Amino acid sequence: SDDFYAGWYDFEKCSIPIGAKLIFVEDESVIATVHDNRKVEYNNEITSLSAIAKSIKGYPCAGPSYFTYNGKLVADVADETQWKDFN
Repeated sequence: SDDFYAGWYDFEKCSIPIGAKLIFVEDESVIATVHDNRKVEYNNEITSLSAIAKSIKGYPCAGPSYFTYNGKLVADVADETQWKDFN
């Protein structure tokens, strides 16, 4: 399917609404706000979860594995929603 590309997490397909707060697992003071279906806002900048995680950890990493939505990792939410049919 043209809609499937493993690199893109789509917040809308994950049922994570615009304006939702995503919290960094290693520091709960780091909170990203969902801006659209792919990007978040952090420190008044439109960016990605992976870019935030990389800036904090110092190496490339999968942002959705480091942020939670309602206490659940974004990566796990995606597995249950966006990627459900591919697992």
